[in-house]
Amino acid sequence: MKKYKITERYLDKCMEIITEHCFSNPQQAFFGEELQKFCSDSKNIYALHYLASMDELRLVLTDESTIPTVVYLEKKGILHSYVRREKRCSAVKGFIVGVVATIFTG
Repeated sequence: MKKYKITERYLDKCMEIITEHCFSNPQQAFFGEELQKFCSDSKNIYALHYLASMDELRLVLTDESTIPTVVYLEKKGILHSYVRREKRCSAVKGFIVGVVATIFTG
C-alpha cells in the first residue's frame, strides 16, 4: 500500500463521513456502495487503516484485501470529535493565559 501524507484535518473529515454513515444505519456500520465509493480513493483506504491502527475503527477485511467490506466505530472513534474539540479549547485557553501572563509580568 502506498504511503500518503495524511493531515489531522483529513482524518477528521474521514471520521465525520464514517460517523455519519455508522449512526444512520441500524447495523451501526459503514458498508455497501457508500463504502466502496469512499474506498475508490486509495488515500481514503490508507486513512481507514491509519484510524484502525489508532483503535478508532474496526475493519472487516476479506481475502487478504486492503479494502474493507465493513467498518465499525470503536469507543475511541465515537469520542473522536469530542477529543478534537477539547484539544482545541485547551490550546486556545493556553494561548490566552500565556498572553495575560506576559502582559502582567512585562
